[in-house]
Amino acid sequence: MSEPVAAKPVKKTTFDKTREQLSLPEGTYTSGQESCFNVIAKKLPKSAIPHTAEICNLVLSLNLNLKQVEAGMYFLAANAFELAAFKTACGVGVTYTPEEIEAFITDAVQKNPTAENFKILSIVSKQFPWAEAQKLQAFVQKACENRVVQKEEKAEKVQKAAIPEGPTLMPLEQVYDIIPKCNRYEQLPEEQAKHEAFLKSINATILTRFPPEPNGYLHLGHAKSMFVNFGYAKLRGGKTYLRLDDTNPEKENEEYVEKIKEMCKWLGHEIFQITHASDYFQRLYDIAEDLIVKGHCYVDNQTPEQVAEFREKKMDPPCRFRPAEESLKLFREMRMGLWAEGTITLRMKIDMKNANPNMRDPIAYRIKFHDHQQSGDKWCIYPSYDYTHCLNDAFENITHSVCTLEFNIRRESYDWLTHIVGGYRPMQWEFSRLNITNTVMSKRRLLRLVNENFVNGWDDPRMPTLVGLRRRGFTPSVINQFCQLVGVSRNDQFIDYGLLEYVARQEFERTNDRAMAVLDPIKIELADYKEDKEIEYPLHPADASKGMQKIKFGKTFFIELSAFMNGNATPDFMELALDQPCALRYGPAIYVKEVVTEKNGQIKIIATHSWDADEKQKLFKAMKAQKKTLLHLHWISENDSRVAEVRLYDVLFKSRDPMEVEDWIADMNPNSLIVKDKARVPKYVAEAGTQKDGAQYKMFQFERLGFFVVDEQSSNKKLIFNRTVALKSSF
Repeated sequence: MSEPVAAKPVKKTTFDKTREQLSLPEGTYTSGQESCFNVIAKKLPKSAIPHTAEICNLVLSLNLNLKQVEAGMYFLAANAFELAAFKTACGVGVTYTPEEIEAFITDAVQKNPTAENFKILSIVSKQFPWAEAQKLQAFVQKACENRVVQKEEKAEKVQKAAIPEGPTLMPLEQVYDIIPKCNRYEQLPEEQAKHEAFLKSINATILTRFPPEPNGYLHLGHAKSMFVNFGYAKLRGGKTYLRLDDTNPEKENEEYVEKIKEMCKWLGHEIFQITHASDYFQRLYDIAEDLIVKGHCYVDNQTPEQVAEFREKKMDPPCRFRPAEESLKLFREMRMGLWAEGTITLRMKIDMKNANPNMRDPIAYRIKFHDHQQSGDKWCIYPSYDYTHCLNDAFENITHSVCTLEFNIRRESYDWLTHIVGGYRPMQWEFSRLNITNTVMSKRRLLRLVNENFVNGWDDPRMPTLVGLRRRGFTPSVINQFCQLVGVSRNDQFIDYGLLEYVARQEFERTNDRAMAVLDPIKIELADYKEDKEIEYPLHPADASKGMQKIKFGKTFFIELSAFMNGNATPDFMELALDQPCALRYGPAIYVKEVVTEKNGQIKIIATHSWDADEKQKLFKAMKAQKKTLLHLHWISENDSRVAEVRLYDVLFKSRDPMEVEDWIADMNPNSLIVKDKARVPKYVAEAGTQKDGAQYKMFQFERLGFFVVDEQSSNKKLIFNRTVALKSSF
């Protein structure tokens, strides 16, 4: 009697694994629900894992679609889980009536009479981001049933791949909804009237300001602040000042000022006026004298150490009760330069017993014998941030003084001073600052990296500075979309650097021309070569409008060194080997004949080739019999290429949060820059090596290698390309 045959174990489906991972109950799920749960299993950030059950229940109870779940995962990548905010990010509660959808489609068809139905669907999907794709498709098909699209005379080739539309972004109206619509502070009637008259005179409903200190280069955190201040004002019909907070002349210079202006414009922000804190120095000084006379400020002789001690112990300093006449006399002596630095200061008399340390008589003026880049040697006393910032906001009629949450502690003193002075009172509102994994954004730490040559300047492509990001190849639209995806929140944000790369890939996949480049070339010479062959190479397989590029296939060409095994192929090796032929992308099949060593010590492959389609089919079947795939290698001809230096960039630090590492310098990633100085790029790519489109150089996707940009140091003599992002994504 024969032995019973053991039953083969049932292979688990992707959803079976998802159900186990998410601890979903047994039961029947729709295909849409399965897709949603698969996305959660793949993309749910570690920080949100404790809320897995709640998130999964929301998918079922709210009947979330795939778009909404994707948006929710992007939100959680940037924010802590909070039910109301998560629902908003997923578009819960947003409804569209059939009438408004149909009206929009009708309008879209009229405005785009030659557009195919799928293009109309793309336009409609962007307008109604939370609508189910199938329902929108049905609306479009119904509206376009009897429509005849006028085709171009020359028919386009069928596209083989879809062009990605980019991440699903929360509409700006929702992104900024957390910010108060108007200034909620009570105003004196005459001040409110003057304020409203000023806004009317400049045709603005609100006024915001972006107030960087010109003591360093702007970084990604500043990009978010610009997105909030400029973007919110634009959405609400307002305007935004660029105000340079130049109250610390020792650390400021014109180089930083010019780069700040340049970066604002590069990101596409429209500046209402450029002002300086120093524009108001005389007015600030006059107010200080008035506050002394009224008993709201006093001159203090305490040392910095004594100031800190008395604040900590909540003790009144002895000089707090100095007569106003004496304080005024000393303050004028400070102004005349009769006192040494650090000997006396002017302090605001608020409340030394207050629980908020910033209310314990903050400094208003200190002595600094240092020329100012705007006012020269006119002043030797300079106002502090706490004294200057709120008053400058008042002078400029700012309605929304929007800043990051670390300034929340200063809001109380901000409000106290504007109230005491008695003019228009701006409203301060705070949002969470942007923190990115694997980098630092402290100006002090960035300055050390630059000054001690750990990086190659402020524009080193590994730096989070905007000039560094631009040089690496990130575009204004990528950075602004990233900020929109991160959103505006009051929760702590610790964003994975991969999210920025994801947004970049989505854009570059749509916009970048393709090219075949080789980073570590190994030479192949054809023994049966007859003549050069010209090949039509698509610049974008999914976008026929980009056209074709003629490339040459000649006797000598290069492939990647890693794509060749100098011996017989192992079971897991798919590329070219002594006993394993291979195919070239848009090219022939290649057979190794022998390997020789040239005079320079480099090996060279002698091969034969075949363009015959039947030969390729035989190869395909032979590889399949070995349970392998016939790969089509990227390559480049020797006579149709140039040598270039290619720089491969990675994250600057090994740890997700280098700020928490004791020796943060030792945590720097030794592989953050790898240079390939013998790479080969096509001649048509080399010709673009010195062409600049505005402030951005030409970008390419090097097939199978990533997205690359021409470096600003590139020249005809030495071509240099920087890898912006690799092709792989964690999102």
